[in-house]
Amino acid sequence: MTPPAEQRFALNAPSGLVLYLESSTALCAVGVVHADDGTLLWHRAEQAESGFLHAERLHVLIEEALLAFSGFSWQAIAVGAGPGSYTGLRIGAASAKGLCMALGIPLVAVPTLESLAVGARLTRTQAAPLRIFAAVDARRMEVYGAFFDADGHRQTPDEAWIFPDRAADWGDQPLLVVGDGADKLSEWMPGGSVCLGSLDPEPWLKGSAFCAFTRWKSGQFESLERYSPNYLKEAAAKKASQSV
Repeated sequence: MTPPAEQRFALNAPSGLVLYLESSTALCAVGVVHADDGTLLWHRAEQAESGFLHAERLHVLIEEALLAFSGFSWQAIAVGAGPGSYTGLRIGAASAKGLCMALGIPLVAVPTLESLAVGARLTRTQAAPLRIFAAVDARRMEVYGAFFDADGHRQTPDEAWIFPDRAADWGDQPLLVVGDGADKLSEWMPGGSVCLGSLDPEPWLKGSAFCAFTRWKSGQFESLERYSPNYLKEAAAKKASQSV
């Protein structure tokens, strides 16, 4: 079905686009990225009050994006690579691979924690920039986390953090903590820290768009045959990867 004229982009819109899929957390989102400068041109995002809706809604949002930008050239498919929800990551990876095969374009993997850190950098308002800790909820008192500098550049690899066991590893300098795992860690944050919690979809997807753009421009593509999301936990990864 062709969308109404007011939902379609004019013919002078950019011809080179990257389609971004986010399904690594409870957020189900699709974004369209300008392939020349990484600008987020369009996005749709949905989230259930509880549980996940990626299986029901991700392909609906993908179809909406493809129809809204019909006639333009898709340069790559980018996907949130995790760590995060096993099921969500499987669905996102399978969808991205299928689109790449159908359109004959490359696959770009965007680390979830990095996109959160860049999104946090784009939204920060404090006068003194803080080191960033991005945290995705891994249930109970565990998060998937990593440190980034104030500009969103990675400092540590993605790891599973269990609190309060690793609270001392944060050090005593204030942090900017972002992600859906941030709120439950507030009591262990160093003094002066800022807890952003879950970013709104638009700033997070702007961070994702920038990460996808930089990887696409530098030719950091994934093998469609070998790509598997970053499930982080090895045992679960082996079981989950069988479905991707």
